[in-house]
Amino acid sequence: MMLLDIQTGRRFLARLDQGEEIIETLQKIAGEKNIGTGFFFGIGAVRKASFGCFVGSGEYTKIEVEEGMEITSLVGNITLKQGAHAVHAHIQLADRKCVVRGGHLHQAVVDPTCEHLIQTARTILTKRSDHKTKLWLLEKT
Repeated sequence: MMLLDIQTGRRFLARLDQGEEIIETLQKIAGEKNIGTGFFFGIGAVRKASFGCFVGSGEYTKIEVEEGMEITSLVGNITLKQGAHAVHAHIQLADRKCVVRGGHLHQAVVDPTCEHLIQTARTILTKRSDHKTKLWLLEKT
């Protein structure tokens, strides 16, 4: 286990517009605003998404949808991974019948908008490859 007392830093409100890809846009924001470590949550809607669930040994299932869906929850973190900004996000999406599915977000295209609150941290965290779990785990720099 790792337990850290994290000092918070700046806060940003980001509105993503139609056609923007969520992970890519958050990585761009992290680079432009020099966010080494951050945590975010968001709401909005997408027209296309790819997400999945961890099934062990570093593998994920993959579900792709191409329909308008409401984001009922979007949470994640921003860290440094091999020197680059990395976004790790989980999403829940509701379809037209309000059936909710979700998991680890691979990609999602915003339609019509998505709003995020990003809370930065002064403590810099990185992701390191863990051979036992085959995952990238948080680590204090």
